[in-house]
Amino acid sequence: MNEETMTYLNQGLYFSFTINQSIHSNIFYISGQSYEIKLKKVGDLSEMKGKMLKTIIRVCFHDRRLQYIEKELIEQWKEQRPSERVIEIDVPLSYGIQDVRNDLKNVNRSEFYWDPTKETGVFIRINCISTEFTPKKHGGEKGVPFRILIETYSKDDPTNCLHAASCQVKVFKPKGADRKHKTDREKMSRKPVTEQEKFQPSYDCTVFTDCSLDAFALYNLSSNSNMMIGNEILQNLSKSIDSDEYLNLMETINKSKISPISKPSKSQQYGCGENIFSK
Repeated sequence: MNEETMTYLNQGLYFSFTINQSIHSNIFYISGQSYEIKLKKVGDLSEMKGKMLKTIIRVCFHDRRLQYIEKELIEQWKEQRPSERVIEIDVPLSYGIQDVRNDLKNVNRSEFYWDPTKETGVFIRINCISTEFTPKKHGGEKGVPFRILIETYSKDDPTNCLHAASCQVKVFKPKGADRKHKTDREKMSRKPVTEQEKFQPSYDCTVFTDCSLDAFALYNLSSNSNMMIGNEILQNLSKSIDSDEYLNLMETINKSKISPISKPSKSQQYGCGENIFSK
């Protein structure tokens, strides 16, 4: 009951967020059938007149062991699908946004500017599926969860994160999320009522949870510009995580044929993300 919720999404479909962000009092909710994401600015908007905000949307790994080698895994995905992105913003469908940047090098990140005093809607598409980062890389096995991370900064001070939030998702092949929902409902209906009460109910919306950039310290660790994931770093990691996690990390590196030493990309230095989802 107290575990974080999981949102199931279909690959390659557009999800809309409607943004009216509150920096001091954040209320985020998602509603509708088109995965509409909303951020609502609560209170006096006069202080925001004439000001622009910068939002970065990123798809990252939820599992800690995969966060350490995220750059390598994304690079492998790019090699297999060179003309595609993990996440992209569909500009023609979006409104109220400016200077959209689908980073050509960092395919799991997009950014844009927007006016918090105006209605803003952003349509995004997630092109990878959760099973692409499992050993067999196909359906029929449990896929890895992702995190949608959204960070918002002032245009005048791009180093100061005003707000960050995230949610946990799994991405399926088209219509796969619908089948997963149906299967879960059928399994739940067969449980006794007393058991059903131990689980969170299913909702038509997903609330993005506020988070601190420090909450993704392990993600930041692998992206520190002065650090490489070499033998010395892996030895240090073995002290900071339990033995099972460390063994899983080494197993993932070996199976993926990834060199244990690699330099991070600049995009990874941002750390956490910010906001929102809905059907």
